Amino acid sequence: MKLEIEKFIEEIIFPEAALGFIKEGIVCYKVGAYRSAYIMSYLFLLNVVKYRALESATTPNGISQGEWNKRKLLISNEEVWENSVYDLIVETENVQGQNQSRYFKISKTRIAQMDYWRALRNDCAHSKDNLIASSHVESLWLFTQSILPKLVINGSKEFLMQELGAYFDNVYFNNPNKVEEIVRIIPHLAENNDISSLLIEVHEMFRSHSNYNLNKRRAIEFWQEIEGSTNQQLSNGFNKFITSNNEIFAEFIFLFPDRFVQCSGKTSIISHFINNDLPDALIFDYPYAVELFLKCLQNGLIEPEHSQKYTSYIDSDLRGLKEDQIRLLKRHGYFERFKKHIMSDIYNGRSFAYSKINGKSLELGYFIKYCIMDDPDNIQIISLLNNTLKTLDNESTFKSLKKVFDENPAILEFLKQTVTDKGEDLCEFFKSL
Repeated sequence: MKLEIEKFIEEIIFPEAALGFIKEGIVCYKVGAYRSAYIMSYLFLLNVVKYRALESATTPNGISQGEWNKRKLLISNEEVWENSVYDLIVETENVQGQNQSRYFKISKTRIAQMDYWRALRNDCAHSKDNLIASSHVESLWLFTQSILPKLVINGSKEFLMQELGAYFDNVYFNNPNKVEEIVRIIPHLAENNDISSLLIEVHEMFRSHSNYNLNKRRAIEFWQEIEGSTNQQLSNGFNKFITSNNEIFAEFIFLFPDRFVQCSGKTSIISHFINNDLPDALIFDYPYAVELFLKCLQNGLIEPEHSQKYTSYIDSDLRGLKEDQIRLLKRHGYFERFKKHIMSDIYNGRSFAYSKINGKSLELGYFIKYCIMDDPDNIQIISLLNNTLKTLDNESTFKSLKKVFDENPAILEFLKQTVTDKGEDLCEFFKSL
């Protein structure tokens, strides 16, 4: 059975050096070497803060760049880094009569607790009299899990909201990396590693902000940075966020359709989306609506008796789809509507009405490419098409069909042979190819 601290270090990405300390501490704990376990765990805490400070993209509020550079120089010095990081955490300043941490958003109580954990660390290293038990190590682990979200330079939810507000207002127009800097601190600010709840707070906080419409560039860039993060904890948190309720899922899944399969385990959310949001999305041709419908078909999320109804809602260009996706739509009746359309008006029993062909050159090309070889009425359709093309004056139709025949010469030969077998004359277009 895994320890809680083991789960904790798996859920959050930490520097390799810091992980080395805590992993050694866990090994010591399991064999009963609690003094060593405590020291290694304490060094893990400080090492995480060390790397956060060194890698911070921002200078602490109220601290000059020169002073911050001096601090980072001490923190990076292998001889004094432990004491330097400890001093960074516990240093206070007086603000409106109140002592508070100079670099972090932590309370006086937390600072006092750091004194206790350091004293215990020194006991482990130097004192042979004090008893160090498993409970001391476990308590330090709990403290570490609770305080690490706060030990971020300028680290607080309030700071995050201020930064995001300024970002959405385009204050940082001259800093193209600002959104990356903001997103990078999110995993460290989530209390109890609950990133999804923090993202919900962000979304609700800025929902009424004039520049936070999900159709606007700044908001999209922010969520794209989160969605594309390689931080697994952030990625998992984003999945939990977009499946937190039906409304949020419907808002975000059209922006990030690749997340659909990852979220398909949320059956109530997915069911609501399929029954309520997907039909309108297909009818009104929302971006990625067809792609999401295909994902539903591929994963068996729509009952066969309903799939043709959903397919009938699709009235969009297929050029963005792959061949296997088009064939999947075919299996669910996609081309039946077009077939019914062209067969509904036959001129003199010999050809399609021009009104059924004009403006439908792409659809005709797709139908010929994917259906004509195995359609049960293909002989009749080929004869009607051949006769139509004898008198049709529509360059786009000929261009669309030529593209199909150039890519699939077997289809052209099948059409020619079918016409010949019926004893009919080939249209000039077929003869020319």
